[in-house]
Amino acid sequence: NGGDVLRTTGEIRAANTFSQAAGTIAQLNIDGTGSVTISQTGGTIGNLLFTHAHGGSAQSRILGSDFTVTGNLTVAIPGGEDESVLADATSRTIFVSGNFSLTGGFFGNTTASPNITLQFTGANAQTYSHTAGTLRVNIAVNKSAQFVNLSTALSMPSGRSLSILAGILNLNGQTWTMTSVSFSNDGTLQLFGNETINGLTTNDTYSGTWHYR
Repeated sequence: NGGDVLRTTGEIRAANTFSQAAGTIAQLNIDGTGSVTISQTGGTIGNLLFTHAHGGSAQSRILGSDFTVTGNLTVAIPGGEDESVLADATSRTIFVSGNFSLTGGFFGNTTASPNITLQFTGANAQTYSHTAGTLRVNIAVNKSAQFVNLSTALSMPSGRSLSILAGILNLNGQTWTMTSVSFSNDGTLQLFGNETINGLTTNDTYSGTWHYR
Protein backbone atom coordinates (compact mmCIF):
# COMPACT_ATOMS: atom_id res chain seq x y z
CA ASN A 1 0.00 0.00 0.00
CA GLY A 2 0.94 3.67 -0.23
CA GLY A 3 2.77 3.77 3.11
CA ASP A 4 5.07 0.83 2.42
CA VAL A 5 8.66 1.26 1.24
CA LEU A 6 10.92 -1.58 0.18
CA ARG A 7 14.42 -1.21 1.60
CA THR A 8 17.16 -3.80 1.33
CA THR A 9 20.65 -3.90 2.76
CA GLY A 10 21.54 -6.92 0.63
CA GLU A 11 20.64 -7.91 -2.91
CA ILE A 12 17.57 -8.88 -4.91
CA ARG A 13 17.94 -11.40 -7.72
CA ALA A 14 15.54 -11.30 -10.67
CA ALA A 15 15.29 -14.13 -13.19
CA ASN A 16 12.15 -13.28 -15.16
CA THR A 17 10.20 -10.01 -15.34
CA PHE A 18 11.10 -7.29 -12.85
CA SER A 19 9.47 -3.90 -12.34
CA GLN A 20 10.32 -1.31 -9.68
CA ALA A 21 7.76 1.38 -8.86
CA ALA A 22 9.03 2.44 -5.43
CA GLY A 23 11.37 1.48 -2.63
CA THR A 24 15.12 1.25 -2.16
CA ILE A 25 17.18 -1.70 -3.44
CA ALA A 26 20.80 -1.92 -2.39
CA GLN A 27 21.71 -4.26 -5.26
CA LEU A 28 19.69 -5.75 -8.10
CA ASN A 29 21.14 -8.81 -9.86
CA ILE A 30 19.59 -9.77 -13.20
CA ASP A 31 20.75 -13.35 -13.70
CA GLY A 32 18.03 -15.52 -15.24
CA THR A 33 18.64 -18.37 -17.67
CA GLY A 34 16.12 -17.00 -20.16
CA SER A 35 15.16 -13.56 -21.42
CA VAL A 36 14.47 -11.05 -18.63
CA THR A 37 12.52 -7.80 -19.05
CA ILE A 38 13.06 -5.11 -16.42
CA SER A 39 11.61 -1.64 -15.89
CA GLN A 40 11.76 1.18 -13.33
CA THR A 41 9.13 3.87 -12.84
CA GLY A 42 10.22 4.95 -9.35
CA GLY A 43 12.33 4.05 -6.37
CA THR A 44 16.10 3.73 -6.05
CA ILE A 45 18.60 1.09 -7.15
CA GLY A 46 22.07 1.16 -5.61
CA ASN A 47 24.11 -1.28 -7.73
CA LEU A 48 22.79 -2.97 -10.89
CA LEU A 49 24.44 -6.18 -12.07
CA PHE A 50 23.65 -8.02 -15.30
CA THR A 51 25.11 -11.48 -14.92
CA HIS A 52 24.62 -15.17 -15.65
CA ALA A 53 22.80 -17.81 -13.61
CA HIS A 54 24.81 -20.92 -12.88
CA GLY A 55 23.77 -23.98 -14.83
CA GLY A 56 21.84 -22.13 -17.55
CA SER A 57 22.27 -20.35 -20.84
CA ALA A 58 21.59 -16.65 -20.45
CA GLN A 59 19.68 -14.75 -23.11
CA SER A 60 18.57 -11.14 -23.52
CA ARG A 61 18.11 -8.70 -20.66
CA ILE A 62 15.63 -6.19 -22.06
CA LEU A 63 15.22 -2.65 -20.71
CA GLY A 64 11.56 -1.62 -20.73
CA SER A 65 12.28 1.86 -19.35
CA ASP A 66 15.06 4.27 -18.46
CA PHE A 67 16.99 3.34 -15.30
CA THR A 68 18.63 5.38 -12.55
CA VAL A 69 21.46 3.64 -10.71
CA THR A 70 22.93 5.50 -7.75
CA GLY A 71 25.85 3.06 -7.40
CA ASN A 72 27.73 0.87 -9.88
CA LEU A 73 26.59 -0.68 -13.15
CA THR A 74 28.23 -4.00 -14.10
CA VAL A 75 27.64 -6.08 -17.24
CA ALA A 76 29.18 -9.54 -16.86
CA ILE A 77 27.30 -11.93 -19.17
CA PRO A 78 29.36 -14.69 -20.81
CA GLY A 79 28.25 -16.41 -23.97
CA GLY A 80 27.03 -15.82 -27.50
CA GLU A 81 25.14 -13.24 -29.51
CA ASP A 82 21.83 -13.86 -27.73
CA GLU A 83 23.36 -12.97 -24.37
CA SER A 84 22.85 -9.24 -24.42
CA VAL A 85 21.55 -6.20 -22.56
CA LEU A 86 19.15 -4.51 -24.98
CA ALA A 87 16.67 -1.66 -25.19
CA ASP A 88 13.16 -2.66 -26.17
CA ALA A 89 11.41 -0.95 -29.11
CA THR A 90 12.28 2.45 -27.59
CA SER A 91 15.77 3.83 -26.97
CA ARG A 92 16.59 3.82 -23.24
CA THR A 93 19.04 5.63 -20.96
CA ILE A 94 20.80 4.23 -17.90
CA PHE A 95 21.82 7.07 -15.58
CA VAL A 96 24.77 5.92 -13.46
CA SER A 97 26.26 7.77 -10.50
CA GLY A 98 28.91 5.15 -9.70
CA ASN A 99 31.40 3.15 -11.75
CA PHE A 100 30.78 1.20 -14.96
CA SER A 101 32.34 -2.16 -15.79
CA LEU A 102 31.88 -4.41 -18.84
CA THR A 103 33.53 -7.80 -18.37
CA GLY A 104 31.43 -9.98 -20.68
CA GLY A 105 28.37 -10.10 -22.90
CA PHE A 106 26.94 -7.68 -25.43
CA PHE A 107 25.94 -4.29 -24.02
CA GLY A 108 23.53 -2.54 -26.39
CA ASN A 109 21.53 -3.25 -29.51
CA THR A 110 23.00 -4.22 -32.87
CA THR A 111 21.24 -1.22 -34.46
CA ALA A 112 21.87 2.46 -33.76
CA SER A 113 18.20 2.95 -32.88
CA PRO A 114 16.61 1.77 -30.71
CA ASN A 115 19.59 1.51 -28.40
CA ILE A 116 20.91 2.30 -24.95
CA THR A 117 22.67 5.45 -23.79
CA LEU A 118 25.00 5.04 -20.82
CA GLN A 119 24.99 8.41 -19.07
CA PHE A 120 27.45 9.20 -16.28
CA THR A 121 25.89 11.60 -13.76
CA GLY A 122 26.40 13.08 -10.31
CA ALA A 123 29.10 14.94 -8.43
CA ASN A 124 31.48 12.06 -7.55
CA ALA A 125 34.46 10.75 -9.51
CA GLN A 126 33.54 7.74 -11.67
CA THR A 127 35.46 5.01 -13.49
CA TYR A 128 34.88 3.43 -16.92
CA SER A 129 36.29 -0.09 -17.41
CA HIS A 130 35.91 -2.49 -20.36
CA THR A 131 38.00 -5.65 -20.14
CA ALA A 132 35.87 -8.13 -22.13
CA GLY A 133 32.58 -8.29 -23.98
CA THR A 134 31.23 -5.99 -26.70
CA LEU A 135 30.21 -2.36 -26.29
CA ARG A 136 27.35 -1.19 -28.53
CA VAL A 137 25.86 1.78 -26.66
CA ASN A 138 26.00 5.55 -26.86
CA ILE A 139 27.86 7.26 -24.02
CA ALA A 140 27.15 10.63 -22.41
CA VAL A 141 28.95 12.48 -19.62
CA ASN A 142 26.65 14.85 -17.73
CA LYS A 143 28.25 15.66 -14.38
CA SER A 144 27.89 18.58 -12.00
CA ALA A 145 31.42 18.03 -10.62
CA GLN A 146 34.44 15.68 -10.81
CA PHE A 147 35.21 13.47 -13.80
CA VAL A 148 34.77 10.14 -15.56
CA ASN A 149 38.17 8.44 -15.50
CA LEU A 150 39.10 5.78 -18.10
CA SER A 151 40.82 2.81 -16.47
CA THR A 152 40.91 0.90 -19.78
CA ALA A 153 40.82 1.85 -23.45
CA LEU A 154 37.55 3.30 -24.75
CA SER A 155 36.67 1.97 -28.20
CA MET A 156 33.34 3.44 -29.24
CA PRO A 157 31.25 1.31 -31.62
CA SER A 158 30.74 2.62 -35.14
CA GLY A 159 27.54 4.56 -35.70
CA ARG A 160 27.13 5.55 -32.05
CA SER A 161 27.71 8.86 -30.25
CA LEU A 162 29.88 10.15 -27.43
CA SER A 163 28.65 13.38 -25.83
CA ILE A 164 30.25 15.43 -23.05
CA LEU A 165 27.22 17.43 -21.94
CA ALA A 166 28.82 18.73 -18.74
CA GLY A 167 31.76 17.75 -16.58
CA ILE A 168 35.05 16.06 -17.47
CA LEU A 169 35.95 12.93 -19.43
CA ASN A 170 39.52 12.03 -18.48
CA LEU A 171 41.34 9.82 -21.02
CA ASN A 172 43.97 9.11 -18.33
CA GLY A 173 46.59 7.83 -20.77
CA GLN A 174 44.25 5.26 -22.34
CA THR A 175 43.70 4.61 -26.06
CA TRP A 176 40.59 6.32 -27.41
CA THR A 177 38.98 5.02 -30.63
CA MET A 178 36.23 7.03 -32.34
CA THR A 179 35.99 5.61 -35.87
CA SER A 180 32.65 6.61 -37.48
CA VAL A 181 31.41 7.96 -34.14
CA SER A 182 29.64 11.29 -33.55
CA PHE A 183 31.42 13.43 -30.93
CA SER A 184 30.15 16.56 -29.19
CA ASN A 185 31.81 18.41 -26.32
CA ASP A 186 30.10 20.99 -24.13
CA GLY A 187 32.28 20.15 -21.14
CA THR A 188 35.96 19.16 -20.86
CA LEU A 189 38.03 16.41 -22.44
CA GLN A 190 41.09 15.88 -20.23
CA LEU A 191 44.26 14.12 -21.39
CA PHE A 192 47.99 13.85 -20.83
CA GLY A 193 48.73 14.35 -24.51
CA ASN A 194 50.47 11.00 -25.07
CA GLU A 195 47.26 9.03 -25.60
CA THR A 196 46.65 7.20 -28.88
CA ILE A 197 43.53 8.68 -30.50
CA ASN A 198 42.08 6.75 -33.44
CA GLY A 199 39.42 7.72 -35.96
CA LEU A 200 38.40 11.10 -34.52
CA THR A 201 37.19 13.14 -37.51
CA THR A 202 34.26 15.05 -35.98
CA ASN A 203 35.97 17.06 -33.24
CA ASP A 204 33.57 19.67 -31.82
CA THR A 205 35.42 22.94 -32.54
CA TYR A 206 32.67 25.31 -31.47
CA SER A 207 32.34 24.45 -27.78
CA GLY A 208 33.99 22.63 -24.93
CA THR A 209 37.57 22.42 -23.73
CA TRP A 210 40.54 20.11 -24.30
CA HIS A 211 42.58 20.19 -21.09
CA TYR A 212 46.17 18.88 -21.14
CA ARG A 213 47.61 18.05 -17.74
